[in-house]
Amino acid sequence: MIKAVDTFRRLMAVGLALVAFLLLAGFSSFDGQEDTPSIEIQGTINEKQGKKILSMTINNWIEWRYFNSRTMFYFTHFQGWRCGIQSAAWGLKSDKLNKELPIAECNEENPNSIPIGASTYIFTDDFGFDSEANSETAQDSFIGLSEDSSNKESLVVDRIFVQLTYFDGSKSEVREFKAPQSALGPK
Repeated sequence: MIKAVDTFRRLMAVGLALVAFLLLAGFSSFDGQEDTPSIEIQGTINEKQGKKILSMTINNWIEWRYFNSRTMFYFTHFQGWRCGIQSAAWGLKSDKLNKELPIAECNEENPNSIPIGASTYIFTDDFGFDSEANSETAQDSFIGLSEDSSNKESLVVDRIFVQLTYFDGSKSEVREFKAPQSALGPK
């Protein structure tokens, strides 16, 4: 019941925002008369704009989910703002960002669209093996971490670290993204 109320409130907020936008954009009536708003968009989201937006929306970079008994993280935000990104490195430790997120190429005609087939998530048990890990250890670990005990909790990935390289060559700070308990599955 609480989720239904929250969903209703969100839909109402979006609806009110849409009505306000339409009124501000030039719609003066809703009586079926055609009243076309005059909205002018100048240019496309270029690399500098993408960098600025990405640096302002850091909390949206990574989202976590528990699905089909597996933990996953989404990086959909990067695909939407990919015109500002040259590359996105990530890893399980802040000093070892040894993996790249597969970011699609920029489409300047439609910069915020997410191309069909573009990756937007990774399951944490699909990481593959760490190339620097001991090969015997890597064979025993499904995500390339050493398995020091038979306790499966030692294999739980509860955070990742991400650093963006923007199109101008500058880099973001290394950011840590912790998974909420709900994304780690039942205890």
